[in-house]
Amino acid sequence: MNEIHRQIPIQRNQQGMTLVGLMLSLVITLLSVLVSLNLYIHNTRTVESIRTATAHNLTIMTSLVFVQKKIQGAGFGIANADENDVIALFTPSSNSTPASRAILWRFIDNGSVECHGIRDIGITSNSRSYRQLEQLTSVVDCNTTTALVNFAWDGPSEILGRWEIDSLLSTYLATNETLFNFQVSKATCSISRLTTSGEHSLATISVPNTAGLNGHAIPSNVTNICLVNVHPS
Repeated sequence: MNEIHRQIPIQRNQQGMTLVGLMLSLVITLLSVLVSLNLYIHNTRTVESIRTATAHNLTIMTSLVFVQKKIQGAGFGIANADENDVIALFTPSSNSTPASRAILWRFIDNGSVECHGIRDIGITSNSRSYRQLEQLTSVVDCNTTTALVNFAWDGPSEILGRWEIDSLLSTYLATNETLFNFQVSKATCSISRLTTSGEHSLATISVPNTAGLNGHAIPSNVTNICLVNVHPS
């Protein structure tokens, strides 16, 4: 008896990806790429913001150290130096020039009268606007009797710092007009705790750090300089 052998096909479990599954996978991949790209852009902007903020604050601190060293000698060598020998000056903005602030002083060095100043002024360079802190000198008519405001000030003899006016600084300037603020007042002070306090002129310099420009409730950099050679009446 002939046996009839039937060839029965063997069924195997075969798996594949449908078109819907492929599209869903593609969407998830694209979303992952977009999230990664967004994080990269955010991190890049964060790093750039930190770099800019650090440069801003470092330049301010360096400028304050320089100003403090320079202005400490105000009134030195001048007999009875008083409030006429160190003044703070504000010049409001006009149609052609932005507002500026300055602190001016004089002293005698080796018998020669020296007249110096520090000024915060707005400038334009390569079509960009900046606030610039610069050192001034008056050589031609510097003396101990003429009012400091009446001298012909030459400058800048040295640029101490320059800050580009971005949106944050522009908002600050709309209210305060300058980046740095200078004030001169009368106070009982000394140059250190080891010296006896007396009545002298006190120079106060204030300038906002990056946190202050961003609106955070953090005090600005404030430097008080006791001018021990100046005795206001």
